[in-house]
Amino acid sequence: MQRQRRTTTTLGVPEAPVATNRGNTTSLKVRRKVRRRRGSTIDMEEVCSLILVAIVTACLTASGVWLLSKTYSFLVSDSTTSSFGKYKKHHKVYKPPGEKHADGNKEAVDDDYEVLPWNPIYHIPEAMETVGDRTPEYAELRKEMDSILPPDPARSMARLQELTSAYPRVKPHAMTAVEHSDAVTEMYDIYNCPDEPPPGYPFEWKLASEVLAAWPVTQVDEIPQNKVHQGLCVFDYETDYDKALRYRNAELPFVVVNDPAVARTVERWNIPGYMSQMLGKDTMHRAEYNTNSHFLYHQPKREGVRRRRKNRNGLPPVREQEGPLQDLQGRVAELQRSDVIPEAIRMTYDDWLEKANKTHVGPEEEHWYFRLIGCGYMDTAGGCDMGSSEYLYDELPFFQPRRDNRNALYLGEPMEQKGIHCRFGMKGVIAENHFDASRNAIVVLGGRRRYILSHPNQCENLALLPRDHESARHSEVDYSDPDLERFPEFANAKANEVVLTAGQVLYLPTHWFHYIVSLDLNFQCNTRSGITHHYHQYIKDCGF
Repeated sequence: MQRQRRTTTTLGVPEAPVATNRGNTTSLKVRRKVRRRRGSTIDMEEVCSLILVAIVTACLTASGVWLLSKTYSFLVSDSTTSSFGKYKKHHKVYKPPGEKHADGNKEAVDDDYEVLPWNPIYHIPEAMETVGDRTPEYAELRKEMDSILPPDPARSMARLQELTSAYPRVKPHAMTAVEHSDAVTEMYDIYNCPDEPPPGYPFEWKLASEVLAAWPVTQVDEIPQNKVHQGLCVFDYETDYDKALRYRNAELPFVVVNDPAVARTVERWNIPGYMSQMLGKDTMHRAEYNTNSHFLYHQPKREGVRRRRKNRNGLPPVREQEGPLQDLQGRVAELQRSDVIPEAIRMTYDDWLEKANKTHVGPEEEHWYFRLIGCGYMDTAGGCDMGSSEYLYDELPFFQPRRDNRNALYLGEPMEQKGIHCRFGMKGVIAENHFDASRNAIVVLGGRRRYILSHPNQCENLALLPRDHESARHSEVDYSDPDLERFPEFANAKANEVVLTAGQVLYLPTHWFHYIVSLDLNFQCNTRSGITHHYHQYIKDCGF
């Protein structure tokens, strides 16, 4: 009776079974003879055939590997993801932008950031490769909306004109003030400004006795004609682009109108139901609530945190004196009203809209202020906002941090951008006077806002709360009722103002002061991009 015998190689791999007969090795000997005989005969034709087969096999294998790699890349690039921050690398030194690309949908991709995979549902035409929303929900929404409203600058501009037709064109106050910080030597038409900024630009008026007296900040139902103290130039995006760029390079404020990209966003955001669907019916967003119309930034500081941070960098503590904080004039820094500090809450967009969509509301009634943040290149793990609204980068392509020249008018240093921040204001909401330590581009995408602006050289007249205060950088003065007895220097402060309507963009240089009043229910977004030092000395002299 025969049975199978299994042997093992030196690597522990079983060899093929060999049939044996106990006591008889004939079959094994024959096998060995065959092997020796085949090994001793060289058939050149067979060898050539084997070599040819090996070459063909290698070529086919290489081709297969290449094809598989391309297929994998395609599948990965078309996959869906909602992890907006996971592709971020470490930030490196910013390089100046290069030439503008001929293809408007291409950008010089920053080497510091990975390309985000496109959603297979829909590729938004104006989207960037490195920032934006790739979720299926947003892709479906934009696919539907873009099929209804495909890109058409003429249609978007016409719709913008229709939406803003109810707002009369602002007739500015005459430039006749005799007291001015730099004595403007030539008067100018804000709608037809000179090619180069005139000396002393922008024109200013006395803040308390002229600007606020002519138009109280709590008066939001009607704009007084011929009493708007506007010194800022208004530039048409299509015809005055180069002129506006010269003012921006000089770090001076101005207003841009008739930008087709802005008009397209305004058109989309004013479609009934679009905002609700984009922001999510059940998604909770940041908001603020107050029992009156005043909203003052207030950030309680943990004791010793700033001191430890500065000491780690080898610098002296910011605050060396003990006792109550004092402002620049030596007064104890305290708020005139304690009820200007709002309560931070979370609410859905629909909930906010229901509460905020009121036409008549007094300054001492409840107000709500809504907020969105798109982080972009900022660190979503801690440096920005968890659950951020990354679709803002797709919705506002004119604020995208592209390294070519297309958004140069609004972003001075794209790679230094600090996200996109949106504030939706209820009628009457007031954001108290303050400065920001970076360039600021501000766009209104629905409704109207009033901005009261002051040059950084007015710092010493604005009674700012000192740097260690919970509301540092903000003015103690209540613009709705200035206390000139407590703040006599405020009588010397100068300012100008502008009413920004949907479709208009305000460029505000580093350290310029701004006080904001919502004249209607409105959508406003802004982005910051780098710091300039044109006005730093004024702020430094004020203790910042």
